Amino acid sequence: MKQLATIALCLLSAVAALAQAPTVPSGPVSEPQPQYFLAAGAGFNHYTVPQASGWMTFGAKVGDGNYTYTTVTMTGKSSSMSVGYARVLIQQDSFTLMALGDAGVTSGEGNVGGAFAGGGSLSYDVSKWTHVPKTFAVATVKVLKTSLNDVQPVFCFGIGKAF
Repeated sequence: MKQLATIALCLLSAVAALAQAPTVPSGPVSEPQPQYFLAAGAGFNHYTVPQASGWMTFGAKVGDGNYTYTTVTMTGKSSSMSVGYARVLIQQDSFTLMALGDAGVTSGEGNVGGAFAGGGSLSYDVSKWTHVPKTFAVATVKVLKTSLNDVQPVFCFGIGKAF
């Protein structure tokens, strides 16, 4: 008898849930996600010499909220190239938060090794200030592990254009 009462209660709850109206977010609706993006900027890694780097990323949409990207990073003494995957976690108003993961090759001072990183990226649409459609500012935090070095936090800041 208890099982029948539990089943009846579950069915009534399901019917009540179907009667609910969907919630519509207040405020402006986010723009559709771009097909491609290109960004460049500067990075900082406290554990490398030199600590500053320059980077450039090109990304392409591979599905709803899913991107693949290629990043080239250069310093005066080393360089790296990586290919990664990004997933849009939140897109609200002018902000977009993405989770990142990539793998690639790094070289410096005659050594070559593998590099793996994971982290997050927060971008903000700055089109209203630049008057250039689909421009954004981006801040990225990654945890980097290379075969040449220990685990290191890397901070990157830049600007980009979606198209």
